[in-house]
Amino acid sequence: MNTGRVDFEARAFSWRLNILLYGLIAGLISSLCISSTILLTEKLIGVPVGIFYLVITDALLHSSSTSITYVLSGLSFHLITGSLLGLAIAIPFSITKKFFLRLTKYSQLYGAAAGLVIWILFFVPISLLVVLPETSQLSMVVLQKTPTGLITSLDMKNLKSTIWEIIILAIPFNIFYGLVTGILLKCFNERYMHSLTPIETKVLK
Repeated sequence: MNTGRVDFEARAFSWRLNILLYGLIAGLISSLCISSTILLTEKLIGVPVGIFYLVITDALLHSSSTSITYVLSGLSFHLITGSLLGLAIAIPFSITKKFFLRLTKYSQLYGAAAGLVIWILFFVPISLLVVLPETSQLSMVVLQKTPTGLITSLDMKNLKSTIWEIIILAIPFNIFYGLVTGILLKCFNERYMHSLTPIETKVLK
């Protein structure tokens, strides 16, 4: 057995595994940033905070619940999806040294473009084919209250008439997600490269 070859392949596998792990972490962090922005935006425009995640869960489960559990479930689903998309964005970095170095150099641009692609391939179809048909059947009003009284409310029927506004407004959110993911991947990759020994660097070919 060629132990040198086995060791080389093990190092190459370890390198690729690290790149994918960075993508997963970057996707999670970016999703947390986007989630915070979404919740803040909901607060600023005067709709019940968490309505985005409530709609996601209700659409997926064909439910009409307004439970906080459903909001948290939608948030969790969003974070998991964002993490997996971050992993997918990182895959091209792990192909060859050429891809790794070039994408790391232009990772912000690459990330922003990936965010736009995610909007086209995932957000738009899911909004039109899953969320819109489900919300069209909902006939409930979501209320947000505090001990002092009602804060805000939203009739779910109104979502149907604003679906295209929501889709268009989602463009900067998705690009921002990709941009943050790209920036984080650049930071992770550069730091990882600096930690490699000359022998370990040879796996990048």
